Amino acid sequence: MSSKKKIVEFVVVLAFLIPQFFLNIRETQDWGDDFAMYLIEAKNIAFDRPVGETSHINNSRVMLGPQNYPVGYPLLLAPVVKRCGIDFYSLLLYQNIFFVLALVFGFIFLRRYFSFISSFLLTLVFAYSPALVSFKGEVLSDIPFWMFLNLVVILMMKKRSWGGIIIMAMVTAFAIHIRSIGYTLVISTLIFWLIDDYKDRKVLSELKKYLFYIIPLLVVYFLLKFIYPINSSYFFIDKPITIDTMAAQLSYNIYKLEDFFRGYQVTDYYFITITCASFFVTFLFIGIVLELKRDLFSFVNILTFFFMLVVIIYPYGDAGFRLILPLISVFCFYFATGLKQTLIKLELKNNFALILCALIYMATYYKPIKEINAHTNDLIDGPVTKEFSELLNFFKKNQIINKKIGVDKSRALALYSKNKYVSLSDSCFQKDVNEFNLDYLITHYSATSELKKQLAADTTKFKPIYGNAAFNLYSVKK
Repeated sequence: MSSKKKIVEFVVVLAFLIPQFFLNIRETQDWGDDFAMYLIEAKNIAFDRPVGETSHINNSRVMLGPQNYPVGYPLLLAPVVKRCGIDFYSLLLYQNIFFVLALVFGFIFLRRYFSFISSFLLTLVFAYSPALVSFKGEVLSDIPFWMFLNLVVILMMKKRSWGGIIIMAMVTAFAIHIRSIGYTLVISTLIFWLIDDYKDRKVLSELKKYLFYIIPLLVVYFLLKFIYPINSSYFFIDKPITIDTMAAQLSYNIYKLEDFFRGYQVTDYYFITITCASFFVTFLFIGIVLELKRDLFSFVNILTFFFMLVVIIYPYGDAGFRLILPLISVFCFYFATGLKQTLIKLELKNNFALILCALIYMATYYKPIKEINAHTNDLIDGPVTKEFSELLNFFKKNQIINKKIGVDKSRALALYSKNKYVSLSDSCFQKDVNEFNLDYLITHYSATSELKKQLAADTTKFKPIYGNAAFNLYSVKK
């Protein structure tokens, strides 16, 4: 394909993705407080503070995550945070750059194997899925990691110059610092090369290639570790891994992949979404079988195997669609492979029916995306609310600073207030209060369990000192 044609195709795809910069760009954020830890670290980086110093205290009895998150995503956010502060509109607009690039890189990958129209339609079907349009309204690391994974995949497809190998190594090293599952990119790359070189009996003659990959990768990886020393290990992973748990995790993630297509129930044409969901998953598995048969040890097959292996052995893999999102372009590849080969066997070569089906399915997007767009500016329950601002003003007015406070969504509170926060467990509530020597306790009308609300109401142990429509603040009697 000529360079001119490639440029034209690229421009067409990019033009159809530009509307993403106007869809679901919110000024608010919900209480799901993963975003807060990323932004705490981004603030530390932006203002030259130790990145690992947060106001959040880990509680081993409450599973929230590691002490710190990998530093890659906070590094990406830091310039925006330094310029705009904690401004969700700016952050989400910025994150959409990674979203669009992830889709563009996915298109480039698909275009290597399929026609322009097939690759283009698959890209649009996923780009404007209501589930994905809704998901991108969160400040989370999944979308940037998806972009970096797709970039590595298309770099692996290129004829590898020494410079290209070095760039790929550096990109991979940074991807690991966005999400730890990025280690699968290293493992997959090395295993793919070793198998490929072993078959051609040139492992020894290709040692230079491995050095050009491993050395830059280690340099970038450990340089970031040295500059930004943090503890991002998961202290809570102690659950046994069994065949049953792995089967359950695999089943759950297949269900979530299918649910991606019908995450928004459109009652008027529900049969279309459920049919398309089943259609995608069916041909996805057909495509996997065909690819394994064609080239068992291709890079895509190896990457999919190790990536999904991590997902199904990770004890807390029931995180919705998030864990498998970075493989969505690869899943499209398998789906298109399965569908293409099936149509060839059936001697059906006319693309008109496929185009029509894609357009009919995308027509179901209109109603839910219209609804998302209509509610983009709605104030949602989270840190950008009047009640939360009132609570912070009470802290400021009453000089509540550098205190230890028990609260649900402790990382979100740690982002906005100069106190130390810890999440409390239901089963060991009083033990947590005593063990962490808390000064205050906060309950929230929806985030706090009824049990904790009842326990906080015990006036022999806690004294109510402030309340509004969302929060109640208690001092701990000592």
